[in-house]
Amino acid sequence: MASTLSDERNKEEYSFIYGDEAVSYEVLRKPIKQGKKRSITIKVQPNCDVTVSTPEDAELEDIHQAVMKRAKWIYDALKEFRGHLEYVQPKHYVSGEMQFYLGRRYVLKIVEDSEALPTVKMTRGKLLVNLTRFNDDKTSMVKALVRN
Repeated sequence: MASTLSDERNKEEYSFIYGDEAVSYEVLRKPIKQGKKRSITIKVQPNCDVTVSTPEDAELEDIHQAVMKRAKWIYDALKEFRGHLEYVQPKHYVSGEMQFYLGRRYVLKIVEDSEALPTVKMTRGKLLVNLTRFNDDKTSMVKALVRN
């Protein structure tokens, strides 16, 4: 088990070896709510991030044992998601690109309007993004607006 402690959000990152692969995971410690069951929850995200949610006073050894107990499941889930990533096209956030919102596909339309505030609106089956002006950072601005 290797570990690092990041200053960002007091995030803890650890890793373990399964077969010939090093699998890293992030530990998020959460306060214990009264009447709630204390448990360690492991999630594998479609982007291949592994997150372990634990009570804030959980021992590191208990966390590691829980992860190792589910190591095969984590490895299999990562393998499956990686297989799916081969077919996912990266988003470029340009006009005409398809974006998913609430399970439906919408065409992205980016418009420059110097008098409008940067906004995103649903208009006639399109995601309409208004920017005050286009610049080199256009892609990241559109991405941030669409995600929020």
